[in-house]
Amino acid sequence: MKALEKDRDRRYVSAADLATDLVRHFENRAVSAGPPSGIYRMSKFVRRNRLRVTLAVALLVALIGFATWQTIQSQIISRERNKALANERLSYAREQAGKDPTVALAFALSSLEIMDQPATRDVIRQAIAQAPIRNELPRWGQGGNAISVGASPDGLRCVVPWSHTEHPTVGIYNLEDYSMRFYKAPSDGQVWNAIFNSDGSHVAADGSGGVHVWRVADGEHLLHLPWLSDYASRSFMRLADPRKIAICANHVGENALWFELDVHDGALRKLGTSRGVQQKNSGHMPAINLAATWIMDYDGTRIYLQKIDDLNTDRSIFVDQHEAPITSLACDTSCETAASVDVDGHIKVWNLASSPPQLIREFAESPGTWQLEFDPKGPRFISSWGSETVHVYDLAETPKRRPVPLLDRTCWAHDGTFLPDRSLLTTGNGSHVAHWKSRFPVAWSLDLSETPGPRPIASLSRDGRVLYLWSTEGEVIGYPLVGGMVEGIGSMGRTGG
Repeated sequence: MKALEKDRDRRYVSAADLATDLVRHFENRAVSAGPPSGIYRMSKFVRRNRLRVTLAVALLVALIGFATWQTIQSQIISRERNKALANERLSYAREQAGKDPTVALAFALSSLEIMDQPATRDVIRQAIAQAPIRNELPRWGQGGNAISVGASPDGLRCVVPWSHTEHPTVGIYNLEDYSMRFYKAPSDGQVWNAIFNSDGSHVAADGSGGVHVWRVADGEHLLHLPWLSDYASRSFMRLADPRKIAICANHVGENALWFELDVHDGALRKLGTSRGVQQKNSGHMPAINLAATWIMDYDGTRIYLQKIDDLNTDRSIFVDQHEAPITSLACDTSCETAASVDVDGHIKVWNLASSPPQLIREFAESPGTWQLEFDPKGPRFISSWGSETVHVYDLAETPKRRPVPLLDRTCWAHDGTFLPDRSLLTTGNGSHVAHWKSRFPVAWSLDLSETPGPRPIASLSRDGRVLYLWSTEGEVIGYPLVGGMVEGIGSMGRTGG
């Protein structure tokens, strides 16, 4: 076409130029009449070096294929190796399930970390059901401290806020297989208190950056109220209405301010101020009934009952007072029994159904900033935070006995809560989260301070049905035992010293 151009400037200058292009064409080289593109020149190069290019492409394809094959084989080998290791640990867990459930649980959890298999979860459920007193929940690589713990109303999950994290973080454990999901907020700070709402669909947490709310189903962060962090302390309490939780916010030396938070739409309604006042260098943990009709609060050493409608007024019922500043209050789900504890470890239990409220029990702990929580299924409560142990108090026991300590904690116990099956969860330093069975290592303990004389001598009858205490004053007291529990008390009289 270049040879036939009408424009002389675009035609070949001479026959020699045409001959040169013809030679280049037959040699599969680029000609001046061809398009000046890289693709055209590349096509000429390929035609000119067809064999070499074919060999190079074949070699490249072979290398890519070999690398792909190597990658696939490496993944297969790794997967098979992990599967073999997981199955080996699962097999050992199965062998130990009937012998030592604790060992079985440890190996099953180790297998689950490598590969998630339904058979492994079955062994975990079996081991959990048969395991002894305490099971340590897996930490899943999370650092920091497990500050507190809150259980869902159905007892299938628990929420643990973690300290020392870059962003506010809570972990939600599935208590059937101990798997956990982390929920994080996009803001800075950390959280140290978290609860479920009454249907377990949402989690609310409080920390250095304010209040956060997550939806449990998908972990979506729904709400952040940073301005609440301006208060010195906040307390969360579950209400019967699944949409709402109660919040008590405090400034040191000022009356407590109560709010009602809708976890679905984030609406925050101010209920009013109570007679409670937070003291210097201590938290403030009052109580509210599930129906949100009255609160129990304290001002230093004095305890008050106050109807929600009477907030912002001085109308209240004076319950009693402690000799030392109070650190925590708690009430049971029936709102008939409440307990209070002060910085000296003195615990008082109240019958709120009587008018005026009646003091029914007293206990003595070591000094500390204790907090209390009641068992929703029975007349028990726990004390935690100020010791290396969590103490369990059973109000149904007669006569009054010392609390049962959960003994094998190796770190400070921050918090505890009951589950519907009457087992317990506790948290402590070093990311410890423990699940305790309802049967404790100490079935009961007797307060010997109520027996006459110092250092009585204990002796068990031959049939194991009666415990005898021989006092130094010569009095013998018999305690009939039924199923390991003290059923009654009776004096056998004096023996003459």
